[in-house]
Amino acid sequence: MILSLDDLIDRRQKNITSFILEKAREEHGAPLRRVLGSLSIDEMCELAETLITLQSLKEKVTKPSASVGGPIDIAAITRGEGLIWIKRKHYFDPELNPRYVYRTVQKPT
Repeated sequence: MILSLDDLIDRRQKNITSFILEKAREEHGAPLRRVLGSLSIDEMCELAETLITLQSLKEKVTKPSASVGGPIDIAAITRGEGLIWIKRKHYFDPELNPRYVYRTVQKPT
């Protein structure tokens, strides 16, 4: 069976693509998955924020799809403590709302 040039190129391209994807899984995906189970909650939150930030950067420099971006809220949910805010953005400028900040951060005596 004689293949056309286009078929040969197509096969080669598929082989190279699968090789690259397998290498990426072996060298990046598998080590990350092995480590995930041993990370603390703080480290998991930091990893999640970093991955979202990287995706946001990718969206800025490539064709944007408006799927990720802007400030990031981070919360941890555990069985024992429920939802805990690790990092939460304000939807307003705290300097313009000193009474709110005083009421929530510096509980009056």
